[in-house]
Amino acid sequence: MAELKPCPFCGGKRVRIYAYDPFDGYQGNLTVHRVHCTDCSAQVQKDKVMDAIEAWNRRAEDGK
Repeated sequence: MAELKPCPFCGGKRVRIYAYDPFDGYQGNLTVHRVHCTDCSAQVQKDKVMDAIEAWNRRAEDGK
């Protein structure tokens, strides 16, 4: 798994990734992957774990 960069907003290094079901099983099994900065609460979420990591690690200077 790719390493997570520090938070792009606060520079915090306490960044976590986790999976959860936003409907708690109510509407079937839906897993969402969230990258979350525990310092400032910035977050990004995607359906796939690698998509969430790529979105978190992307920076404006990357040109993407």
